[in-house]
Amino acid sequence: MFFSKIILVIVISFALADHRSKHDDMCPFTRDTLCVKDLLMTIAIVARSVNRTANEIERNILFKYQEIETLNRYINYEMGIIQSDLPTPQLHVKFFQNYLGDLMLEAHNALSYYYKSIKGILILRDIASFTSDLWFEQIENNLRYEMICRYRNVLSVYSRVWPSINEVNEIQFSRRKYASSPSMVHDVHAMVVIRLLREWMRKIYAVLMNVEAKYYPILMTAKPSA
Repeated sequence: MFFSKIILVIVISFALADHRSKHDDMCPFTRDTLCVKDLLMTIAIVARSVNRTANEIERNILFKYQEIETLNRYINYEMGIIQSDLPTPQLHVKFFQNYLGDLMLEAHNALSYYYKSIKGILILRDIASFTSDLWFEQIENNLRYEMICRYRNVLSVYSRVWPSINEVNEIQFSRRKYASSPSMVHDVHAMVVIRLLREWMRKIYAVLMNVEAKYYPILMTAKPSA
């Protein structure tokens, strides 16, 4: 009887975790997916778009500074602090066809991490960075609705449970205040996020092109979960 109760508690805990992962208000709904390939190709296209917007943000920030040596020094300082806590693209570096579910989960979690990190930049509400923040809002929406939610639809095909957005970390920058410019904290944080996000966009795009070219038959055999 005692062991039965323990098993029941474990089952309920897993059920609650699954419920939280699918009901964090990030996505309008998670629907059954009939064509995984189409979803992944859309994600790949959006990844290219996010990369282009990230480039615009970087150009806009660099245009504000007559010399960028100080800015780069601060960026490198922050990079050194956060390096050990960043999402690691293990499967996106060495892709195996047998781990498609794990691959999608790795991308979903990394995108959620940077989505939350962008929110942290927008909270700063730096007046001099109005244009950059408009682009960041565009990236934020793309990550959320066009990428994270689509990954969740794919993960549901593989019956995979993803962490809710509240269970995902974000970049923990130092508390250092930079005296060079009122906008320096915003710009340093923004440049760090942009450079890291671009790396992920390139990896995601390359892997999804690989999936489309080599493993399309595998994707087509995936059935929606009951």
